[in-house]
Amino acid sequence: MTEPAVSSAVSDRPAAENWTPELGLRLWVDLVDSCEQLLLLGLRREIGPDGDLAAAYRRWQAVQREEHDRAMDQFVENMNRRLENYGR
Repeated sequence: MTEPAVSSAVSDRPAAENWTPELGLRLWVDLVDSCEQLLLLGLRREIGPDGDLAAAYRRWQAVQREEHDRAMDQFVENMNRRLENYGR
Protein backbone atom coordinates (compact mmCIF):
# COMPACT_ATOMS: atom_id res chain seq x y z
CA MET A 1 0.00 0.00 0.00
CA THR A 2 1.40 3.40 -0.93
CA GLU A 3 1.46 6.38 1.38
CA PRO A 4 -0.95 9.20 0.53
CA ALA A 5 0.69 12.19 -1.06
CA VAL A 6 1.32 15.11 1.28
CA SER A 7 1.12 18.50 -0.35
CA SER A 8 4.22 20.63 -0.07
CA ALA A 9 2.13 23.27 1.70
CA VAL A 10 1.56 20.84 4.57
CA SER A 11 5.00 19.23 4.67
CA ASP A 12 6.77 22.62 4.71
CA ARG A 13 4.93 23.76 7.83
CA PRO A 14 6.65 23.49 11.19
CA ALA A 15 5.30 21.16 13.84
CA ALA A 16 2.43 22.68 15.83
CA GLU A 17 4.53 23.03 18.97
CA ASN A 18 6.82 25.39 17.07
CA TRP A 19 4.06 27.61 15.72
CA THR A 20 4.04 31.29 16.48
CA PRO A 21 0.71 32.93 17.19
CA GLU A 22 1.01 34.70 13.83
CA LEU A 23 1.52 31.43 11.96
CA GLY A 24 -1.39 29.81 13.79
CA LEU A 25 -3.63 32.72 12.87
CA ARG A 26 -2.51 32.65 9.23
CA LEU A 27 -3.18 28.90 9.03
CA TRP A 28 -6.60 29.34 10.66
CA VAL A 29 -7.54 32.09 8.18
CA ASP A 30 -6.35 29.89 5.32
CA LEU A 31 -8.50 27.02 6.63
CA VAL A 32 -11.58 29.24 6.97
CA ASP A 33 -11.07 30.60 3.45
CA SER A 34 -10.67 27.06 2.08
CA CYS A 35 -13.84 25.89 3.84
CA GLU A 36 -15.76 28.85 2.44
CA GLN A 37 -14.56 28.03 -1.07
CA LEU A 38 -15.66 24.40 -0.66
CA LEU A 39 -19.07 25.53 0.57
CA LEU A 40 -19.50 27.91 -2.34
CA LEU A 41 -18.40 25.23 -4.81
CA GLY A 42 -20.90 22.79 -3.31
CA LEU A 43 -23.69 25.35 -3.50
CA ARG A 44 -22.75 26.21 -7.09
CA ARG A 45 -22.90 22.49 -7.94
CA GLU A 46 -26.40 22.28 -6.46
CA ILE A 47 -27.81 25.37 -8.17
CA GLY A 48 -25.98 25.13 -11.48
CA PRO A 49 -24.04 27.78 -13.38
CA ASP A 50 -27.01 30.12 -13.78
CA GLY A 51 -28.35 29.84 -10.21
CA ASP A 52 -28.30 32.65 -7.68
CA LEU A 53 -25.32 31.86 -5.46
CA ALA A 54 -26.11 34.61 -2.94
CA ALA A 55 -29.66 33.30 -2.49
CA ALA A 56 -28.38 29.72 -2.13
CA TYR A 57 -25.92 30.90 0.52
CA ARG A 58 -28.69 32.71 2.42
CA ARG A 59 -30.82 29.55 2.37
CA TRP A 60 -27.90 27.45 3.59
CA GLN A 61 -27.17 29.97 6.33
CA ALA A 62 -30.82 30.00 7.45
CA VAL A 63 -30.79 26.20 7.77
CA GLN A 64 -27.55 26.37 9.77
CA ARG A 65 -29.04 28.98 12.11
CA GLU A 66 -32.16 26.87 12.66
CA GLU A 67 -30.07 23.78 13.45
CA HIS A 68 -27.87 25.79 15.82
CA ASP A 69 -30.90 27.27 17.58
CA ARG A 70 -32.44 23.81 18.02
CA ALA A 71 -29.16 22.48 19.41
CA MET A 72 -28.91 25.40 21.85
CA ASP A 73 -32.53 24.93 22.95
CA GLN A 74 -31.81 21.26 23.62
CA PHE A 75 -28.65 22.17 25.51
CA VAL A 76 -30.52 24.62 27.75
CA GLU A 77 -33.30 22.11 28.39
CA ASN A 78 -30.76 19.44 29.35
CA MET A 79 -28.85 21.84 31.57
CA ASN A 80 -32.02 22.98 33.32
CA ARG A 81 -33.11 19.39 33.89
CA ARG A 82 -29.73 18.49 35.35
CA LEU A 83 -29.70 21.56 37.59
CA GLU A 84 -33.18 20.71 38.85
CA ASN A 85 -32.13 17.11 39.59
CA TYR A 86 -28.92 18.31 41.26
CA GLY A 87 -30.88 20.48 43.69
CA ARG A 88 -33.04 17.60 44.94
